[in-house]
Amino acid sequence: MKENLRRLRQSRCLPYLAAALSFLVAWTGETGSLVWGGLCILLSLPLLAVPEYLLVSLLTTALLDNNCNLLPGLTASRYFTLLFLAVEGLSVLLREKPGQWVRRFAYPVLLILYVFVSAVFVGRCFSLEVFTLGMNIALAVLMAALPSQRRERLWRLLPWSCAAAVSYMLFCLNFHEVEIDSGRYWFLGATNVNGIGMVLAQTAILFFAAMAAQPETRKGEWKAVGCFAGYVISLYLLILTGARSSLLGLAAGCAVLGILLLQRSEKGRCRRRQTANLAVTCCLSAVLCLTAPQIQQRMALWQYDAVHSTPPVEEIQPDQPEAPPEDIPAQPEQPSREETIEQLQENTDSFWRRMNPFDAHWGGSAGRAEIWQILIEHSIKPHPLTGSGLGSAVSVLQANGDQHNGAHNLLIAILSDLGLIGLLLFGIPLARLLCRLLRRKDPAALLPLGMIVTALVAGIGENIYTERFLWYAAGLALWLLSSPAPSEFERLSDDESSVCDAVLTCSSK
Repeated sequence: MKENLRRLRQSRCLPYLAAALSFLVAWTGETGSLVWGGLCILLSLPLLAVPEYLLVSLLTTALLDNNCNLLPGLTASRYFTLLFLAVEGLSVLLREKPGQWVRRFAYPVLLILYVFVSAVFVGRCFSLEVFTLGMNIALAVLMAALPSQRRERLWRLLPWSCAAAVSYMLFCLNFHEVEIDSGRYWFLGATNVNGIGMVLAQTAILFFAAMAAQPETRKGEWKAVGCFAGYVISLYLLILTGARSSLLGLAAGCAVLGILLLQRSEKGRCRRRQTANLAVTCCLSAVLCLTAPQIQQRMALWQYDAVHSTPPVEEIQPDQPEAPPEDIPAQPEQPSREETIEQLQENTDSFWRRMNPFDAHWGGSAGRAEIWQILIEHSIKPHPLTGSGLGSAVSVLQANGDQHNGAHNLLIAILSDLGLIGLLLFGIPLARLLCRLLRRKDPAALLPLGMIVTALVAGIGENIYTERFLWYAAGLALWLLSSPAPSEFERLSDDESSVCDAVLTCSSK
């Protein structure tokens, strides 16, 4: 039995299964199907032998979140998170001593307890956010407990996770009904367009970091080209969302990674090559920012012409008399090509108005200043140390005549929900983590560093501290920092025990 499990873990099919599964779960859609969801669950079972591979689909589903349901009432993100927590949690308990448990879990347990007390005893409510944040904290901690020797297994598959999410969003943009509001494209159903922007900023920075981390080999160059294509598509979709804080976060993440790459590259040919690559990426990004609305306008016209170029063929039934004209239901009038062009141009003009920070209507904080003022006056000032309790921001806003669904600012959200104590409990470890990542001379450190910087800057205008992808990035960083810095990516090693081996060992004893 143990030998069979070892062969399964060493199988070359598992990485392909992990990548394929990420695409399958990305395309499950919002409704959830018993057949489709059951197939995804069945295909995830072989990955239990190698928990790292579960994280491939977990990242995809964390990015798509509520737009990816395995079964009715069960999101794919929650399923893969709980599955990974169960497998890796049992593995840690079996292979580590009780003293190690205390060192590893003491601080996370303190965080979860504080969140629970804040919600139940301070806010006097137990919302789903408490459960979600507890899961996210546990996810980051158990990712850090993974054997460091098997890090490359996940690192090389992360771009496929992003590709699965981006491919689904690109399909929705071009082949599903898309709502356009003030020049912004809503192409994931009821998902907030700013939430879509945050996700696309994460996929773009991951592609950018993976592109920069590729070795200078022929195979690495082809992978870098693929990552560059993913970055361009992600940036294109991000621009269409009009999410300004996410665009700013992506720009900050790319700037930090670009500076680190130039500082750490050796002088001479390597430095010139890195500079040229970054210059080409920056120029193409600028051109795309200026032309993305026009590109989408031309694509919409192409779709319009393809649909209306051939008139529909009416079937004639000779055995049935022709219905009188008054019995034929009236068909909705289709817009002409000129009207379509006019509407597209209006959407483009609205987009550029929104992107103008000096516009009288769309400039500035776009209404967020009023939200922040309400939370400061009615939540932070009355409860500066503990806040009003996790999940209380919505009720505070509604009680004061505002119908928004959150603080739309990272700092305000934490102070309102958890107070100054919560800010220190979360902020100090995160600041230390960022400092350690900045000092880490390892190409793999670019991935979590870029994700965290992008998310924090995007937090200027969005609620992010409960988002699973942020804690996923923290888990990647902790996992990376748990081992000595290598000069290059480690070779694969299957010497570390998984939960399957641990269970077999205990049962044999």
